[in-house]
Amino acid sequence: MKNKRLLLVGTMLLGGLCTAQGTDVNAQGSELILVAEDMGDRRPGCEAISHVHLDNPDQVHRGKNWANLENPASPGRMAAPADMRFAIASPSNTASLRPGLYLIDQLDPTSGEWRTRGVSAPDLFLLGAIAVDAAGEFLYRAESDTRIGQTCGARNFWVSKYNISDVLSGQITEDDRVAVVSTEAPVAEIVIDEQSNVVHFVEVSCSTLMDRVAPRVTTHDKLTLAAVDPGISIGDIVTPSREQAIGVTHAEISDNGSTIYVNGWEKAELHLVNVVSRTASSIEIPFRRRTEHTGGISLGRAGPGKSLLAVHGIDRIGVFDISDPEALVHITEMEVPPPIEWTEQGILGSTGHEGGPAGTIRWTANGQYIVAATSTRGPFEFQIYEFDGSALHHYADIETCPYRQSNYGNDILTASRQPTLPPPSPTATRATPNATASSTATATVAATSTPEPSASATAEPTPAQVRIHLPVALKERCSPKTRRQDAIVVIDTSSSMMELTRAGRAKLEAAKAAAQSYIELLSLSEGDRVALVSFDEDARTHAALTSEKKVFETALDEIRVGQQTCLPCAISQAAGELSPSKRRVGNTAVIILLTDGRSNPRPASDAVIEAQSAKEGGVVIFTIGIGDALDSDALQEMASQPAYFFVAPDAEDLGAIYKRIAVDVPCEPSRFWGKR
Repeated sequence: MKNKRLLLVGTMLLGGLCTAQGTDVNAQGSELILVAEDMGDRRPGCEAISHVHLDNPDQVHRGKNWANLENPASPGRMAAPADMRFAIASPSNTASLRPGLYLIDQLDPTSGEWRTRGVSAPDLFLLGAIAVDAAGEFLYRAESDTRIGQTCGARNFWVSKYNISDVLSGQITEDDRVAVVSTEAPVAEIVIDEQSNVVHFVEVSCSTLMDRVAPRVTTHDKLTLAAVDPGISIGDIVTPSREQAIGVTHAEISDNGSTIYVNGWEKAELHLVNVVSRTASSIEIPFRRRTEHTGGISLGRAGPGKSLLAVHGIDRIGVFDISDPEALVHITEMEVPPPIEWTEQGILGSTGHEGGPAGTIRWTANGQYIVAATSTRGPFEFQIYEFDGSALHHYADIETCPYRQSNYGNDILTASRQPTLPPPSPTATRATPNATASSTATATVAATSTPEPSASATAEPTPAQVRIHLPVALKERCSPKTRRQDAIVVIDTSSSMMELTRAGRAKLEAAKAAAQSYIELLSLSEGDRVALVSFDEDARTHAALTSEKKVFETALDEIRVGQQTCLPCAISQAAGELSPSKRRVGNTAVIILLTDGRSNPRPASDAVIEAQSAKEGGVVIFTIGIGDALDSDALQEMASQPAYFFVAPDAEDLGAIYKRIAVDVPCEPSRFWGKR
């Protein structure tokens, strides 16, 4: 039985921290938990960001009250890099005509002191989306042409990107925008796919003027914010107040980046958006006891919570297995003091309109604990629960604001986030794309020669060899502007490719159009090259690697259908076009294979062997299947990693997949780490 612990005391001095493998810890190795509170009181911890460490939750480090900051605003949604060396919050509400961002960052890493301050920022709207990339280089922020209050009265909405260095200076202006993109509706959540260099916006309708815009997920290039996908409509986020929709929306991303999860708020359901197949569905959240609301959601990334979804049902929290996209599997649930209450006098707590985001929940990075907003009536705003793999147990209570009349627990932040792809190993050995990479360099300290001792001297023992591990921090970035590729587009031309899509054209024509959209995303004038291979009973090259767009387009027009589907022939032919003598030094060698059927006359196992040989030679392989009559297991094994195997329910879905691949292609190791 866990002992309940009530956290009552704290200090305004925020404690020190260090990092290990991307998980924020203090000097004793304990995870950091950040919480934002919104009660209108002037004491430390009220309307502030505070923190606790997981191994010592009895000590609350209460943040500086918002009223003591320049450009004041209560902290709402929070964002931080993977190492959580700073955190930024958008305003949840404000009395200021020009509200700013709430920021905490390390004042002096050696002393462990932190500072709290306001950041002057343009065009804020309350509870708007905010995100920081894992490396902590850029801030992404939802904005509008309204200053305060009625966000839904705004006519224009957009998302801007800023350098973190500008944010940490204490002021950002319109001139500091690195990139900006307009949106049709307010953006409630920004979800960064760290693996694919894209960002997803969850847009919500929040006024009668926006009835034409259903809630949807749009996808954008992480570097430029250019639209990659125009939008996938999702189920409605039902709220009594349209303005409230911004503050009650929560979103998560799957580990492989294929699915965005969004809560349903006034329905006990979860919206699933597959950004690969461009489909969306809604499934019931099977709480044992009926709940009227679905608040925050959080996907476990490690430990006993790995790949499990934590859901806040306002008066209860639950853990569910999400491996089956058709139905959640109930694991456990537990009643909690609700962070929101509906009374005759009105609504108490962070409702998403007055304070928020509403009903927040978060796994810790180790997957052993869940932190949840709780208890409108106090004394604590947040609780920590331990998860043993099958059940939840109360672990600790967190009181940030000592004002006891009512509580307004807003956001929660931990180091739990989508894993990033491991960087190539920084050694002189050329790394293959499918190799397991290390993020640290290993140095062996060689013993120096020991001089002969004099007769009167006492010989010192020769030190034994010691292996030490030194962290490596590189400023290089792999982005669409810096990576170059030699890509082989491989298209199935079996007779089944003449079957019609839902749009009424042949699958082959849809495949050609998707391939065309792919090369539009390449930088052919700056070093990218592309080739075209087709296959049926055999395989043939229609265009060798070229930087000439017209050559590839002409080759596309020339391909014709045949009989059978020889997958081994396709891989062998494509790999031949990427032989060392044909590749350009510094370009990533890529094969993108598309098929709609099972391999014949040769078995798919032969294709797996051919693919393995190509991968061992440094080729990155993506595989795409159309429909369900596929050698799916073989196609996944052929791909360089499971996330590089895509399935399109219909050939009309291929365009989005090719666009996704265009940003998934990794940088050639020799261009960044190896060969140094």
